[in-house]
Amino acid sequence: MTVGDAIVQARILGPDKPLTLGPPTGLSYAVVAVGANPIPATTYYLKVSQFNLWGESIPSAESSGQVVGANHSIQVTFTPDPTAVRIRIYYGLTAGGENAYFDYFPTTYPPTPGITSGLFPATFTLNQGGSVTPPCYEVAGTGYPATASTAYLPDQDGKLISAAQMYMWLNNGLRLAANYTGGIRDVTGVGSINAVPMYTLTGLWKRLTHGWYDGYVMEIFNKRNFFYANSTNGYSWGAAVSYNAERAIAEVFPQPQRTSGSTTNGAQINIGDTTITLTSSANFVLPFGLAAITGNPSPGNAGYYPGAPRTEIIAYSAINATPQMTNVTRALGGTPALSFANGGATITELNIRFAGLRKHFPNYVQGMASQTLQIPNEWHGPLSLYLLSYFREAEQDREGAAQLRAEFETQIRAMRASDYPGPFQMGAATGREIFGGSYGGGWLLP
Repeated sequence: MTVGDAIVQARILGPDKPLTLGPPTGLSYAVVAVGANPIPATTYYLKVSQFNLWGESIPSAESSGQVVGANHSIQVTFTPDPTAVRIRIYYGLTAGGENAYFDYFPTTYPPTPGITSGLFPATFTLNQGGSVTPPCYEVAGTGYPATASTAYLPDQDGKLISAAQMYMWLNNGLRLAANYTGGIRDVTGVGSINAVPMYTLTGLWKRLTHGWYDGYVMEIFNKRNFFYANSTNGYSWGAAVSYNAERAIAEVFPQPQRTSGSTTNGAQINIGDTTITLTSSANFVLPFGLAAITGNPSPGNAGYYPGAPRTEIIAYSAINATPQMTNVTRALGGTPALSFANGGATITELNIRFAGLRKHFPNYVQGMASQTLQIPNEWHGPLSLYLLSYFREAEQDREGAAQLRAEFETQIRAMRASDYPGPFQMGAATGREIFGGSYGGGWLLP
């Protein structure tokens, strides 16, 4: 589900629909000879529409009759909207009788949210499959042109409520939902620095429940177990976390004995990439784990602008000899998926790893409609109720607004997170484990 999905659903229920994508413009038609797959020789009438992530536009004005002879087809030329993700060319044998179509999907479908321009050619020839540049999938179907546009533009205003107000309401609802449920389950991490004990975590966290240092378990406990008389370097086996001023600060003990690996990207990173090329992997110790990509995002990142350093946390499954991080999971810890130019980002091994419950982070802003809404799937229904409550309030129906918010709270609180998914069965003892007790020593469990 995208950010725009939540906004459009609420606006439809409001009702206060936003502006919609218009039909294609600047169209021209020509009958051309083709070497294969001609369309039947007759006269055709055509209309063209375009789809964004939320629906279909109304069609263009109808073309004049296109007289097609043997071994010919019709060529349609125009420039799709940069946000278009599908093109549909309707055709029929009489004026106003369009009842069949060809759909054109880019080969990268579904397209990358926020970066959709350049996926289509300027010219489409009917019944020619992917023989265009860039290539597209051509799918034939039957149906009639839309009579009203459903290609909503969630980042645009409605007649009553502005887009900026919708984003404010959405962020309010997400903050409340995270508070009522105890938080969103997620992972995060930081790169260790030799002999440095304290680190500020990326994002907003309610509680961290588990920790690891270089792959070994760290206990999460209070600071009375720490030794402050002098620096003690080694494998960190304990961590304490302070939550204040809208930030989480983790302190580990003993102090780390190494600085985590760091390099730059050796190739452009696009949103959706699952393989990331590194300049070097020489200082990376963990064969799989978390990493942070930090730099100035490339143009085209919705809601993010060049010149403002941003961080994305990822998980990688392996580092090959190229070197490349492979089977990468993007946008963890509440961070957004971003794109970076070749050499434009620093990639840091996050060998101090945490799992826990985070708050809503980051705030979504106008321009992010195509971004993935990073919330549990079960929240979508209650969130619509919360957003709808503001429409009732705008109509001075305070009782209706209060009922919707109460229903939202009841449904969300029923999803409150627990520490463990449980129930689970304890396995048999398989060996010795050592747990840190205090600076004076630990326990050896046979």
